[in-house]
Amino acid sequence: MDICNKYAVAKYQVKTIVRNPEKIANSLRENNLVGIFKAEITQPESITGCCKNIDVVISTVGITRQRDGLSYTDVDYQANVNLLKEALKAGVRKLITFPFSKAICLEN
Repeated sequence: MDICNKYAVAKYQVKTIVRNPEKIANSLRENNLVGIFKAEITQPESITGCCKNIDVVISTVGITRQRDGLSYTDVDYQANVNLLKEALKAGVRKLITFPFSKAICLEN
């Protein structure tokens, strides 16, 4: 959530996709520049419309300590593919991903 906070503090409109909104800091939940989109990014149907009216997507999606039976392929690969497809449908011009090893920037 640090990325969301930095952009919101800089007065950018931010939308965050989260599995559990209750875990988001109150300062983000109360900031009118931050929109919260509850979804399970490994399930493409749950993120339909998440990129509408978005210019740039920054993905920090990656497996850390999964306890729900998902694999690295499910999360690190497929979840980001799901997000990429949704971003392309919405006409997003830039997708930035932050995998654990390096940052990748794809520009349309």
